[in-house]
Formats: sequence, C-alpha cells, structure tokens
Amino acid sequence: MKSHTILLSLLPISSSLAEDDDTSFRKHLFTGLQNIDVEYEGLFSSNLDVQRGSFSYQQEREKWTFALSYFQTKYGLEYEPFAPLGGSDNRLDESNHQGSLSIGYTLQNDIETSVSITSYDGFSDYRSIWIAEYYRQTFNFPGSGYFAPDPEGFSITNRWGWDSQIGTSLSIDLSYSEDTIAPGWTFGSPANDLLKNRIVSIRWEQAINSSLKTETSFSYSDITDREPRLNLQSSWNFALTNEITLGAQLGGSREESDFDSLYGGLSLTYEVNEYLSLKLNGRLYTDSGEIETSGFNSAAPEINTAEIGISALIEHGDHAFQLGISSFINKYKDTAPDNEFFTNLYKNRDWITVRAAYTFEF
Repeated sequence: MKSHTILLSLLPISSSLAEDDDTSFRKHLFTGLQNIDVEYEGLFSSNLDVQRGSFSYQQEREKWTFALSYFQTKYGLEYEPFAPLGGSDNRLDESNHQGSLSIGYTLQNDIETSVSITSYDGFSDYRSIWIAEYYRQTFNFPGSGYFAPDPEGFSITNRWGWDSQIGTSLSIDLSYSEDTIAPGWTFGSPANDLLKNRIVSIRWEQAINSSLKTETSFSYSDITDREPRLNLQSSWNFALTNEITLGAQLGGSREESDFDSLYGGLSLTYEVNEYLSLKLNGRLYTDSGEIETSGFNSAAPEINTAEIGISALIEHGDHAFQLGISSFINKYKDTAPDNEFFTNLYKNRDWITVRAAYTFEF
C-alpha cells in the first residue's frame, strides 16, 4: 500500500514538469520582436471579382529574422465569348493558394542577407482563367489531344542589403522562378507551358534631408520566349509640414520592340493626430499592350488607366489598422483582327477596390 501511495504522489509532479517543459518550449519558440499581419483586398467590376486574403508572421531574434506567409486569392468571372466566333457563356470560379518562407541574417551591423522561397498552386491572374476557358471550348473535342491546365510555380530570392550610413540603404535581389501556365493551343498541340524567369533588382533609398526622402529601383527580367524587360521607378516623399507629406512616383518598363509602359502618381498624407492619418492618392498608367505568354494572339491591346483613392491608418500602441477604397477605370484600344477572340476579355471596365489590413507587433 505504501508503494502505491508514493507512485500516486509522483503523478502530479510529473504532469507539472511536462507542463513546465511545454511552456518553456513555447516561450523559446516565440521570442524576440514579432509581427502578425492580416490583409484583405477586393477588386470588383460588373462581371469580374478578385478577392485576396493573407496572413503573415515575422519574428526577429538577435541576428536572425524569420517570416511565414500564406495567401489565398479567389476569382469569379463571367466568360463571354465573342459572338461571331461562337462559344457559350460560362461562370468561372477559381482559387490560388500561395505560401512563402523567408530567413534572414545580419552579417554585420550594416549588412543583411535573406533567402525567400515561394510556392503557389492555381491560376495567378484572371486573364489566364479567361484565356484557358477559350482554348477549352475551342480545342476540347475527341482526338484533339487537349488537356486541362494545372498552373503552379515556385520562386527563390536571395536579397542583400547594405545600410552604409544613417538615411542611406542599398539592396540587391537575385530571383529565379518557374511557372507552369495554362498554354495556348493550336490544332493538335499546346504551346510551351513552362516559363523560367530570372530577375535582378536594385533598390536605393536616400534621405536627402529631414524633409525629403527618395527611393529608386531598377530591375532586369529575362523570361522564356521573351525579350528581356527593364523597369525603372523613382519615388519621393516630401514633408510639407509636420502633419502633411506629399508623395510622388514615376516609372516605366521596356521590353524591346514589343512593350512599353509609363506610370506616375501623387499622394497627400495628413496626420490628424498621433493615432490617425488620412491619405489621398491618384495614379495614371499607360502601356503599348501587355504580352500574354498563353498564346501568340492573346496579347492585350494598348491600355490607359486612371485611379483615385482614399485610405485611413489608425495606430494605437502595438496595433495598426488600415482601411482604403479606390476607384479606377481602364480604356483598351480596339483589339486587332487576329485578336478578336478576346474582345470581351479586353473590354473597358470600371473597378472598385477595397483594402483592409491589421498589424500587431509584440
């Protein structure tokens, strides 16, 4: 009887030790400066909706930084074929799931490096969904060899950052990605469905003085079956007063002989008090017609867009909440004769965008 009493008296102690070990493990795992970010963005038009939600967690521990992110995007669109060429209307609903992992390390006080890996499954944009449906209706018949697309991809990025002095920073990103896309089709065979992309990006941030800050970025992208694309962008933030900041952005892209784009924008931020900031922004964009790798004749025609929006940022202690809404319109040039299949994809639309974000730092 005595031995049983001793054994029973030890049980609560063992349970307590297990709980202590579990608590100690959690404290060791979740330590240092941490951030949780939750975001939602919705893009709505008369016959096309795109909704995206994300959750991110970041932890800084001594010289290390760890980050995990998950994104889900849902597409809903009404497929409308170009009537003279036949086809049938169809409701299309698709989802995209994406996850990423990033690990960073501070080599010295002014030099940092990180490696990020991203993987996704599903269509990456609504245009690909529309184009894939066109090819399905056109080529999905016995003996055609047609098969349904299964888009997916991954990317890996190595970043190097150097803060040479207070107010000055330089970063270089080296990225490689592979994307299995929804290919274009001709009778009997699909086009190439594997795209490989190599990107080099350079970003320079500079505080000119206490009122003016600038950021300049340049990127070079080399993608399968395409000419290299160059992109240059510059932005400025100028503090007009202690409460009002004026922002400006100008940029453009160039892909030899096939594509040019130019865009610019202005923003005005007013700090109402220590908790609330309001922002008004506008943006113009134009390009010569975006290249679509799904098929030779599926490229978008020339487009001009205009956007105006307003947002509010509320900060209190470790919490920050942002809510914004914007409206923008796009105007496409008429599709070329060999591109009439996609007339209803590349038609003028009015959009409303809603965005909400929450950040908790602890």
